[in-house]
Amino acid sequence: MNNLSVSKEGFTTQVYQQLRWGLSTGVYKPGQLLNMREIAKQLNVSQTPVREALGRLVSDGALVQIDHRPARVPMMEPDEYMEICKVRAHLEGMAAQVAAGRATAHEIDGLEAIHSCIVEARKADDLTAILTANRDFHLAACELAAMPTLFRLVDNLWLIAGPVVSWLGRRPLPRPPKRHPHTVLIASLRKRDGQAASTAIAGDIMLNAEALLPFLAAQQLPRPANSPFTPIK
Repeated sequence: MNNLSVSKEGFTTQVYQQLRWGLSTGVYKPGQLLNMREIAKQLNVSQTPVREALGRLVSDGALVQIDHRPARVPMMEPDEYMEICKVRAHLEGMAAQVAAGRATAHEIDGLEAIHSCIVEARKADDLTAILTANRDFHLAACELAAMPTLFRLVDNLWLIAGPVVSWLGRRPLPRPPKRHPHTVLIASLRKRDGQAASTAIAGDIMLNAEALLPFLAAQQLPRPANSPFTPIK
């Protein structure tokens, strides 16, 4: 993380962004406790900015906290997760349709480059890189629509659903279609085909959602494990 202001507010923002990234990319898992002292030690900051950042994440709905107990990543029922995915499919589909009418060739090239990172990460079996690049792809696709309110909504949905999405990397997936939905989206954007772009990204979201539903229903959850962050300097 780059050096920013050493003010109290600056440290709180840095910690918040680190934890937000960790939640949206699956560093933290459903049911995991976030120990304030451990996080402060990992990030090389005092407990005050960590406490404030955790409070913000509780307000965002990404964490839950009862009384003065440690904040916890909430568990998620199948219906809750499917609702989030349906909303994501609608919003990201809308963004893709708009993007098809305005995205430049250079911007679409950038999106294709992110997908290439996913492909390379899969070859290397690098789960963290896969999850991070996949999230980056979806958010970058939304940015092409130039709809700030929609982007914030999608970004917050990723924050809440990220811990569950991370399980996809350790679960057997259904056989994918001949063409990856990401490549279909990219081709559709190049053709200015908004409907096809919308269908591709929505289909990608729902394909992954349906793959996780049996595990959510059975609560076959992996044991949470802490992952260290880069200390804030």
